Amino acid sequence: MKLQKKLRTNKPFSRAGILLLALITFASACGDSKEYSEEDESSTMADSSETSSVVSDVDEDDTSSEGSDSEIGEGEDEDDTFTDETEEEIIECPWDVGWKSASSTGGGTGSSAWGTGDSLLEDARLGAHVDYDRFVLEFKSGDPIPSSYNIMWLAVEHTGAEGVLDVASPAGDVFLEIGVGASFTSSNANAPYFTGPYRITNPLLGNVQEAVSVGASDGRITWQLGSNEANGFRVFELEEPSRLVIDVCISDASATKGEDCIDSGMPPGLCGALFDYTGGYTGPHTELSAPCPPVPEITATAYTTASYFTDLDGDGDNEEAFTYYETYDAGMYLRVIDGADKIDYLLASGGTAYIPDGNAVVGAIDLQTDEKPELFVTRHGGSPGSPRGVGLFQIEDCELLPVKRHGTDVNFSLTVGNWSVGGHGYGIDCVSGAPVLRELHSYPGSPTPPVTTWLWTRTTHELLSDNTMEEVSISDEFSGSEVPWSVGYNSCVFE
Repeated sequence: MKLQKKLRTNKPFSRAGILLLALITFASACGDSKEYSEEDESSTMADSSETSSVVSDVDEDDTSSEGSDSEIGEGEDEDDTFTDETEEEIIECPWDVGWKSASSTGGGTGSSAWGTGDSLLEDARLGAHVDYDRFVLEFKSGDPIPSSYNIMWLAVEHTGAEGVLDVASPAGDVFLEIGVGASFTSSNANAPYFTGPYRITNPLLGNVQEAVSVGASDGRITWQLGSNEANGFRVFELEEPSRLVIDVCISDASATKGEDCIDSGMPPGLCGALFDYTGGYTGPHTELSAPCPPVPEITATAYTTASYFTDLDGDGDNEEAFTYYETYDAGMYLRVIDGADKIDYLLASGGTAYIPDGNAVVGAIDLQTDEKPELFVTRHGGSPGSPRGVGLFQIEDCELLPVKRHGTDVNFSLTVGNWSVGGHGYGIDCVSGAPVLRELHSYPGSPTPPVTTWLWTRTTHELLSDNTMEEVSISDEFSGSEVPWSVGYNSCVFE
């Protein structure tokens, strides 16, 4: 991963100085624009998050001159002077392009890249540095750093539905998607805690064009960095206040981007689309005897939800799963991309009302320990604020098969979320090492406020060998002054 840097003589302005001069001019024109100067760990690309020197996390006025030039470009002039005569000097980009998560970076406490969280987003911002662009998510004072996050390059942007925050496509040719177990809204508040900005840019950026919020649901927020190139990047955490920091190289001439992409666990098809990589699969990919029936290509104007990546068929390679619609009236589909094959399943027909971002892939868990995990997909009809159904899907050759209720032809579904009108809440409890899910249902202990006692039950379901779900038991009714579990996914660790 090498950066090509050109040096010129006879012009006494350093690149860092140009950034500073541009910032001063921009700041003077903006008057009361907000500034950020909190100290963090990283001024140079050569530093790791454990050993790097102290500068601003976004640091829009940072020149990165203290010790950075000699560390990044060996033998480079200390003032990083631009000159008229050009010569190329190779600078290492120390980070690869591969998929990164809380567990892979050594951060967080969760073992899942796809988990939910309650930390409230306080602020989001972009900053320009000499050799990289920086994106920072800052969380409410006292809230922990999210224990689950998932960051990877995508070749196609996430596009949003009408009226869902500000989810128009970000500018750029490729898109770094950042999914974090956190929230915009407190569970006991009706209004969002985070109120923007949902679209951010900075005139000094070198590769990243803008950051756009593309969704928030069920303790999960998603941003995308629209960029010119899919270059190496790193992720690290900072405390006091809690922050998640993503640095993206401005340039990256690595010849191993495709291999790094594959080695990180991203699907071969995506690595090929991003980096023209033709190295093939890393695992024992089971080719089908014949290609799957063709499905239409998704257009640039389609609404899509965030992608989920895991090995759904046990072939050693990850598949990509997401939901989409071309037009609302055409209906909402689940799509799985398996190598060169694409498989669709109709989740909601255009003749019924549905909430677009409520129909999404949540994660996958191998309930039967057969190396073919079940895909958890939410369905949301009716109106915003109502609970969602959660169905399970399995991939079998060229089909997506919904798990059925045992002894019926009815699709199995659990409920998650709040029913605010009736005061009911629903959650899902996973049982580690067993093909069992528990549905948790709470409701007020009295029909009129104030409610001082809550009641709840647990219904246990078991996934049988015939891939149907059987209701095993319903617990006795419990009671207490508060419900001892959330209305999300409790103890569920997605792959």
